[in-house]
Amino acid sequence: MFLTKISAGIEMTTINRTHRYSIFAVLLCLSSLSYSATPLEVAGTATATAINSGDWSSDTTWDGSVPTSGARVLIPTGIAVTVDRQIDANYKSIRIEGSLNFSTSQDTELRSEYIVSSVGGRLEIGSVSNPVPQSITARLIFVDLGGTTTSEDLERFAPGAVLMGPTTMHGASKTAFTTLAVQPAAGEQTLSLDGSSSGWQSGDQLIVAGTTPGDFTSDEVVSIASIEGNSVALTSSLSKAHQAPSEASDLAVHIANLTRNIKISSENTSVSAKTRGHLMFMHNLDVDLRYVEITNLGRTDKSIPLDDYLWDDLQEEASYQPPRGDFTNPRGRYSVHFHRGGFDPGLQAAHVEGVTVNNDPGWGYVNHSSRVDFIRNVSYEVTGGAFNTEAGDETGSFIENIAIRTVNSSDPFSDPRAEPALIDLREEFQDFAWQGDAFWLHSAGVTVHGNVASGVTGSAFVYWPEGLIENGLGMRRGTVDSHITSAAQRAALSGVADDFVLECWLIPSKPFTDNTAYNMSKGVTVFYMHTRFLDTTDFKNNVVPEAFRDTLNFAIEGTTLWNIRNKGMEMLYSSHVSISDSRIVGYNSPGTAVGMDLDHWHNFDSWQLSNNDIEGFDNGNIGLVTPKNADVTISGGTFNNSSTDIQIKETNMQNPKRGEDVSFDQPNRSMTISDVSFLNANRNLVLTPDLTYRQDLEDGFDEADDEKFELFFLMPDSITLNYGPFQQARLYFDQQSASFVPLTQSAISTFAGEEDDEEGSQESLSRYIGKSNAELQSLTNPSTSFGGAILPTTAVTHPTVIGGWVSAIVPGSAPTDPTGNGSETDANDDSDTADPGNPDSDEEKNYNGVSPNPGLNLPTNNIDFFDTINMTAFLCVSVLDENGEITVDADNQEQYFNVSMRLVSESPALLQVSEATLFNPDSLLTESGEIPDCSGEYNLATQTYSNYIQIDNEVSLVRLKLEDQEQGIFSVLELSAIED
Repeated sequence: MFLTKISAGIEMTTINRTHRYSIFAVLLCLSSLSYSATPLEVAGTATATAINSGDWSSDTTWDGSVPTSGARVLIPTGIAVTVDRQIDANYKSIRIEGSLNFSTSQDTELRSEYIVSSVGGRLEIGSVSNPVPQSITARLIFVDLGGTTTSEDLERFAPGAVLMGPTTMHGASKTAFTTLAVQPAAGEQTLSLDGSSSGWQSGDQLIVAGTTPGDFTSDEVVSIASIEGNSVALTSSLSKAHQAPSEASDLAVHIANLTRNIKISSENTSVSAKTRGHLMFMHNLDVDLRYVEITNLGRTDKSIPLDDYLWDDLQEEASYQPPRGDFTNPRGRYSVHFHRGGFDPGLQAAHVEGVTVNNDPGWGYVNHSSRVDFIRNVSYEVTGGAFNTEAGDETGSFIENIAIRTVNSSDPFSDPRAEPALIDLREEFQDFAWQGDAFWLHSAGVTVHGNVASGVTGSAFVYWPEGLIENGLGMRRGTVDSHITSAAQRAALSGVADDFVLECWLIPSKPFTDNTAYNMSKGVTVFYMHTRFLDTTDFKNNVVPEAFRDTLNFAIEGTTLWNIRNKGMEMLYSSHVSISDSRIVGYNSPGTAVGMDLDHWHNFDSWQLSNNDIEGFDNGNIGLVTPKNADVTISGGTFNNSSTDIQIKETNMQNPKRGEDVSFDQPNRSMTISDVSFLNANRNLVLTPDLTYRQDLEDGFDEADDEKFELFFLMPDSITLNYGPFQQARLYFDQQSASFVPLTQSAISTFAGEEDDEEGSQESLSRYIGKSNAELQSLTNPSTSFGGAILPTTAVTHPTVIGGWVSAIVPGSAPTDPTGNGSETDANDDSDTADPGNPDSDEEKNYNGVSPNPGLNLPTNNIDFFDTINMTAFLCVSVLDENGEITVDADNQEQYFNVSMRLVSESPALLQVSEATLFNPDSLLTESGEIPDCSGEYNLATQTYSNYIQIDNEVSLVRLKLEDQEQGIFSVLELSAIED
C-alpha cells in the first residue's frame, strides 16, 4: 500500500489499480449528483451501530442490544459482523463500512429494505475457500417498509443494494444447464440428460426449454423428484412436447436448473408498487458471484417506457443535459448490475458464474461501462433483456449462459416488417432492449461464446454498437487504449488527430462463436457494426483511415438457429462481416421468414459467407438474401430449401469502398458464389430487382427517408457463379436485355428528392427515361446500362435460376429453357420479359458455341466464342493424330471435346485450359436450331489449335500453340478478323 495526497490535503489509502479507479469514479459520481442524496446518504442516520466484531445475534456486537425492526444499521470501518442465523427483524437500511459476513455452518437469513457498502466495505456470503455448502441455505431478502421519499432518495436507489466495496458470494457448485438425450413428448415424467448434472438434487426447480413454434412461453418449470445418473424423475408430468423439428431431430433441446443455496429475493414482488430490490455494483469490479439464486429482483419496467430523462435533441454534444422526467420508472434497477466499474483490459474483471436470475421486469444481467465475465449463468422470465451491455464501451465476456423466456407480453415484433424501426422507437429516452432480447450488446468489445437462447419475442442476440448518449462521458465513444491492442490497428491510427476518440461502432469486435437460439422472433440482429452510416452525421467527425477499416472483421462462427418466426440473421448498416460454419433451420417457420437477411442498403465493404448450411425455408420463405452494395463471397455450405435458396436484388447505393465518386467502369458490387451445394434443383438463385427509387419498406422506416443513389440502375454489378453446372459463369438479370427499359416515369415518381435538387431530381434523370439498355449504352457520361452490361447473345437460362441468365454452362449439365418464355420473373416485378437477342427464341439454345452470321460463309454452323466479362474462351475441339485423322474412342467413334480456357496473360497473350468435357452429349441445338458441328482442330503433330472465334460482335480466325503441356498453357499465334 502507499499513500496518495489529495490536493485538499486529505490522505487516502489506495490498494490497487481497481480501487484507484473506483475511488475516482465514486468522487466523480457524487459530485455529479450533488443535487440529490448519494447512495451512502440514502441509508440515513444510523440508529444501531456495531461496536465489536462478532455475531449479529450477540448483544455484545452492538451498542446496547441487537437491532430491532425498522433500525438503520451501521457497521463501521474495522468491524466485522457475521450473520449467524435467521434474523427475524426487518431493517430499514444496513450501511457497511467494515465487513458483513454470513455463516457457512448453519442456515442464515437477513432482511433489509436497503443495503449499501462504501469503497472499503465488504459483503461476503461464502468465499472461494469457504463456499456455502449444499446442506446450508443463506438468504438475503429485500423487504417493503414503505420505501424512501423523493427528498431522501431522488435517484430511487432503495429498495435494494448498492455495493461499492468488495463483494463475494459463493454457493454450492451446480451445473447450470445441459441438453436432453431424449427429447420428451407431452406426458413424460422422466427425463434423460445428455450431459453433466453435477449438484442437482431432489426438490430442485428445472426449466425445460420450449419448442412449440410461435409460442415463446412454451417452456415448463418442473421439480426433481429423484435423480439417478442421467435419469431425472419429475414430481409431475410434462404438459407439452419439447422436441426439435422432425426434419432436423439432431438439434439440441436444453434444460436448466434454477435452484441455488444462496437466495436473494424481494418480499413484495409487485412491479407497479416499485418496492422490489435490485443489486448494483457501483464503480466496483471487486465482485465474485458464484451459484447464487436471484428471484423477483429488479423494478425497472421495460414493458413501458423509461421516464427518468428525455433526450429531446439527439444531435447535441456531450455537454447537453437532458431534461429530467418523473423518475417513476428509472433505468438502472436490475437484478445484477455493474455500473461504470471501468472497462480497461488491464483491470481484473468482475466474475459472475452459475448464477440464476428468475423474473425481472427489466434487465437481468447488466454490464454498464465495466469489465465483467458472465459464465454459465441462467436467466428466466425477463421482460426486456436477459444479458446486456449498456453503453458501448464494455469489455469482458458472456460464456455459456442460457436465457429462457425473454418475453415482452406485448410481442412488439409480431409484425416482422416493423422490427428495425421498433428497436429504436424509444431512442429519445435512450431506452433499448425492451422487446424481449436474450443478449443485447451495445458493445462489440465483449467475447460471446457458447450461449443459448430460447423463447424470445425480440432477438436472441442483438448488436447495437451505436452506444448511449451519456452526460459528460463522450457521446458514444470509447478510448483507443482500452479497445485496440493490435499493433497493426494502432499503426493504422497513427496519423489521426491528437484529440481523436474512438467511436464505439468502430471498436474491433470480439468473437461471436458457437451460440444457439430457437423459438424466437429473430436470431442474430446486427446494427451499425463497423458502420459508415454514422460517419455522415455532422456532429460525429472521427472518420477513421481506410487502413484501419481494412483491419476490421466481425466474425460470426458456428451459430445454430431454428424455430424462427421472422429472421434467422439480419444485418443492417454494417460492414466487414464474415459468417461461417453456421446452421439456420427454417422448418416450422411462417411464410414471412428469412434465414439470413443481408440486403440492407447501407451494408458495405467486405462480406464473406463460408460453409453455412441453410435448410427448411419452405412455403414462401427465403434462405439467404445477399448484400446489395458490397464485395461478397459465398463459398461452400449447403442450401436445402424448397421455396428460395438465394435471393439477389439490384445494387442501388454507392459502395464507399470505391471512393467518393461513383465509377461506372468497375463493379459497385462484386459477388462470387463458389462450391455451394443445392439439394433442391428449384429456385436456387432468384433475381428480384426493384426499379423504383425507394428503399425497401421491409426495414420499417419511412420509405421517403432513404432513397437509392440517383443512377443506381446504371451502376455496374458483377456476379460470378462457380459451382455445379457453372464454371466462372457471369450471372445477369432479365432486365439486362438490350431491349429492356430500366427507367420509366412511373419508377421515377417514387423518388424522394426535390425536383430542383442538383443531385437526384426528375429533371436530371429525364435523359434516361424510356431508353432501352442498348440506347443507354450509346449515351455519353455515363455510357452504361442496367447493371453495367447488356445480356450477351451467348447467355442461356437454367431451371435453377429465376429472373436471370448465365453466360456459360458446363456442357451436358445445363438444360436450357425449352418453353421459349425466358426465365421466370418475380411476381412483384413489373418489368418486361427479358429478350436475350435471340433470332428465334422458340428454338433450344446451343450448348456452348455461337451460330455465325450466314454472311460470313464459314465452313461450319457453330464457332467458338470468347466471354469478355469472364475472360474465358469456350472451344469445340477435335484432336487430329499424326496422320491428320480425328482420334476415336474404344468404340471406334470420333472424339470431340468442349474446352474452356482462361486468359491468364494479355502480354504475351496466354490461355490456360480450365475444363474439358465431351462435346454436346445431350445433342442440344445451335441457336439456329441445327445439330452443331465441331470444327475446331488440334493437331498433335504441330501442337497447334485453329478455329473461328467470336469476340463480342467480331469474328476472327484464331490459332493457338501449346507452350506448357503440364500446365495446359497455349500462346496466341494468330488472331485475324474476317469480314462478311
